[in-house]
Amino acid sequence: MGNALFCLASTCMVLDHGNANARNHPCHECPQSFRTEKRLKDHIKNNHKGTFKCNKCFRTFKLRDDKKAHEDKNECSKKK
Repeated sequence: MGNALFCLASTCMVLDHGNANARNHPCHECPQSFRTEKRLKDHIKNNHKGTFKCNKCFRTFKLRDDKKAHEDKNECSKKK
């Protein structure tokens, strides 16, 4: 990656794209990192912020992983 050769008519230039696949936007809540700030913000919104409800007992969790762990344990019963 990095440099690309760009030619137009008889003139050629080397364009430095840097590392196009660099993940320079790390999440401070988990080990993931992202190529763009928008993807990082979307990740945080979808995984680390908000309210995540159990599909069985409707208990709420701040983190999606906590909700998933709760549901995987099958320790709740659906409220009637």
